[in-house]
Amino acid sequence: MIDVDLLALDLDGTFFDEDTHVSEENIKAIRQLHNQGTIIVPVSGRNIHDEFDFMESIEVPYFIGSNGAVIKDRNKNEIIYHEYMDYEEAIRLVEYFEKSGLYVYAACDDDMYHNYMNVTDNLVSTYPLLFNHPFLDIPLSLYLVDHCKNIEKIGTLLDTHDQVELALREKDSYSKIEIVQSNTLSVEAYSKMTNKGIALKWLMNILNISKEHVVAIGDSDSDVAMFQCCGYAIAMENGTDNAKNVADYITLSNKQNGVAYAINKLLKKHD
Repeated sequence: MIDVDLLALDLDGTFFDEDTHVSEENIKAIRQLHNQGTIIVPVSGRNIHDEFDFMESIEVPYFIGSNGAVIKDRNKNEIIYHEYMDYEEAIRLVEYFEKSGLYVYAACDDDMYHNYMNVTDNLVSTYPLLFNHPFLDIPLSLYLVDHCKNIEKIGTLLDTHDQVELALREKDSYSKIEIVQSNTLSVEAYSKMTNKGIALKWLMNILNISKEHVVAIGDSDSDVAMFQCCGYAIAMENGTDNAKNVADYITLSNKQNGVAYAINKLLKKHD
C-alpha cells in the first residue's frame, strides 16, 4: 500500500457533500488509511470545536481549524498552535462586509459570532446548522470591538457571484490579513502570518513527518498553501481553478465521493 504518514483533509466541498453529510464510501476509505497507520488531520475553515462523528470513529488526533489559525490536540483537548488576525484590519473588514450588505461571521476565542444583519432565506436553508447558532443583538463589528481581541477568522457566505466579487474587491488594501475565495459562494480572511500550509507544516515538523509522506485533499483557494507543502495534492472536480491548477491529481466531485475515489486509486496504485 502507499506509504502515507499523514492525510491532510479539507472538509466542506471535499469530504462533506453539499448537505454537510459524509458518505459511507468516504468514511470507509479514510478508515483504510487510518488502519494502515496514517494520521488523519482535518484542515478546515471551521471552528476547531466543531465535532463530527467520523473524528471519533477513526480517532482523529489533531484538527487544524480557521484556515490554519488554530491547531487543536484532540487527545489532550488543548490548543497547541494559534495565529490571530491583526485586530484593526479585522474590524475594518467586518465593517466593510456589513456596509456592503454581506452576511459576515467571526471565529473568536474558540467560538463563532454573527447577527441577523444581511441574512437571507437562501442562506438559512443552505446552512441550517450554522444559523442555529445564537445571534448577537448588535452589529458584529461593535461586539468584536467590545468583547473580542483574538480573532481567528472572518468569513462571509453569499448568494451570488456578484457578491463574491464585492467581498474580494478590497482585498489588496489589507497588508496583514489574507482574503480568499474559500468556496463557490464564500470568502474568508485570516492572518497573513498563517494559512493551511503554514499550520500543516508546523504540525509536520512536530510529528517529524516529511512532505513526501503527506497527501492533501481539498477544493478551494485556501487549500493551495497546503497543496504546496505536501508530497501529493489532490483537488476535487468541483474545486476552484487555482486549486486544480496546483494539484497533482483531480478526483471526482464531493457529490460523487471524490475523496474515496482518490484514496482507492492511490491504494491500488501502490499495492
